[in-house]
Amino acid sequence: MVDPNGVSDSSVHISIAMCTYNGARFLGEQLQSIAAQSLQPDELVVCDDRSSDETTNIVRGFAERANFSVRLVVNEQTLGPAKNFEKAIALCQGRLIALSDQDDNWSPEKLLRLSRILEQDETLGGVFSNAYLMNENSARSGARLWERVRYRPQNDAFQAEKSLATSLLKADVVTGATLMIRAKVRDLLLPVPDCWMHDGWFAWMLALYSGIAAVDEPLISYRIHDMQHAGLSPRSLKSRIEYARRTGKAQCLPTASRFEQLRAHWIEKPGGDFERRLYQMEQKIAHLRYRLNLPSGFVKRVYSVTSAYRLYQLYSSGAATMWKDILLG
Repeated sequence: MVDPNGVSDSSVHISIAMCTYNGARFLGEQLQSIAAQSLQPDELVVCDDRSSDETTNIVRGFAERANFSVRLVVNEQTLGPAKNFEKAIALCQGRLIALSDQDDNWSPEKLLRLSRILEQDETLGGVFSNAYLMNENSARSGARLWERVRYRPQNDAFQAEKSLATSLLKADVVTGATLMIRAKVRDLLLPVPDCWMHDGWFAWMLALYSGIAAVDEPLISYRIHDMQHAGLSPRSLKSRIEYARRTGKAQCLPTASRFEQLRAHWIEKPGGDFERRLYQMEQKIAHLRYRLNLPSGFVKRVYSVTSAYRLYQLYSSGAATMWKDILLG
C-alpha cells in the first residue's frame, strides 16, 4: 500500500486511478478497454463514491477475470469527483498513474504511448493526449477534444509543453481522463483545493512546477452524455446560445475565486518565472471581474467589450467570449 505521503512500491510500474459513481451504464465498456491495453497495468484502483446502482458489482466481476490487481474502495461518505480522485491517486502504488473516468473507451495503445513519453524524459511530471468525442451510443462525432477546447500545443509530443500555462489562462484544456502523471509529483498536486476540479488544478501545478507533454493523438474516446458530472459545453450554435443564456456570467465569479486561490498558492510557493506568472494571474482575475461589471446598455457594452479585445484574446476564448458578453450582457 501507498502511505499518505505518496510513497510508491517500486515493483509496481503503472497504476490506474478510476473514480466511479452510478456508472453502471457505461462502466463495462471502459473496463474492457483497459483490459485490452497492449501494455497491461499492474493495478487498477477504483474508488466508488457510494453508488446506488450496479457499479460496484460490475467492478467486482471484472476483478475476478482481470489479469492485473483490481482494488475496490467504497467511500464511507460521498466525496465528489475531485476529492474522490485525490483519494484514488493517493492509494496508487505505481511509479506512473493514469487517471480514468468510468464512461470512456481507451485506445489499446494508450498506456504504452503515454508511459514511453514519461520514460524518455525524466523531467516530465505528466503527459496528456487528445481524444475522440463520442456520444452515449459510443458513436464518434468526427470532432476531437482539442478542437472543442481551442487548444493547440506549440511543441511536438516528445517535448515539454512550454505554452500550457498561457493556454490555461484562457480555458481548461487538460482533461483528466487523458492524463498520466509520475507518482513522485503527487506532493505538487495534492490536496486539491475545494473550489477546483482535480484536472484543472493538476494542469496548473504541472505547468508551474514541473514538466508536462501534450500528445496530439486521440488515445481515448471521450463520451459526452447527459449524466456526466462535468464535461464540454454544447456544440450546436443554438444549444451554445441556450447554454450561455442559462449560465450568463455566473461562471466568472467562481473562476475568479479559483484564480485568487491559485495566486495565493503561487505567492506562498513561488516557482520559476515568478513575476510574469503572478502578473498573468492578476490580469486574469481583473479580466473576469471586468466582465462581471459590464455596462447594461447595449451600445456601451459593445464599446466596452471591443476596447478590451486584447484582454479577451489573452484571458478568455477571444471573439467567442466577446460575442457572448455583447449579446447576453
